[in-house]
Amino acid sequence: SILDDQKVYGDDGTSPGIAYMDSQDCARFIAAAATKERTVGKTITVGGPKVWSTSEVIELCEKLSGRKADVSTVPSAVLQLTQAVAGCFEFSIDVAERLRFVEVNSQNNGGMVEVMSEEAYDLLGVDPDNTRKLDDYIGEYYRRVFKKLTKGKYEPEAGELEKEKEDEENKLQRAIRAGQQDALSPGQPAEKDVTILEQRDMSDRLQKLFEDKKLAWLEGQENKWFGWTNVAEVVNGRSAMMGVGLGLFTE
Repeated sequence: SILDDQKVYGDDGTSPGIAYMDSQDCARFIAAAATKERTVGKTITVGGPKVWSTSEVIELCEKLSGRKADVSTVPSAVLQLTQAVAGCFEFSIDVAERLRFVEVNSQNNGGMVEVMSEEAYDLLGVDPDNTRKLDDYIGEYYRRVFKKLTKGKYEPEAGELEKEKEDEENKLQRAIRAGQQDALSPGQPAEKDVTILEQRDMSDRLQKLFEDKKLAWLEGQENKWFGWTNVAEVVNGRSAMMGVGLGLFTE
């Protein structure tokens, strides 16, 4: 948006910010947790190493691009409403996607954003220095964009793609390596083989659980006027009949 001289929307600074993380790092964290015994029964909060506010991200983009952004500061509540409305129409989906950070900001409870702790890195067996930071990611983006603008198209250097794939594979292998101290936490049952029938039975039970919760929600008091309740059936049924009757009279 900055390179295209488009308006950049930012919040009023009341949002706590976002601890951005690379999707490939997140995939490695999941692989590391799934292949280690010591993570069984643990709750691990994953996230980036630093919390970035919207203004800090804009300043970083200005620094890397060498251009001044046309920033429009809007209250967070207005941004949330705009993002919700824009997402309802196909022609404004692009606007809703550009305001997606507002949705993430609004989900942070208590005004505090947790970054990934050293204990979480140690539990997963992942080196924090092997993760990709936001400034590195945006810097690589602008490097490729500028190369495309100067040469007409982006072409990686000789061996660049192979080196990237090799680095990613090495990071993955280091993440899933069990190590010497990998053991179940006290009180956790030992792993056992699970048959297809047991998986199918568990999936059926989970599906029924969520269906029952959905039905209970529809029949609850919070959906008194629009759910599957007697009041809602009467009101909606009479409203529908009234609409049919008005339609016949107007014809």
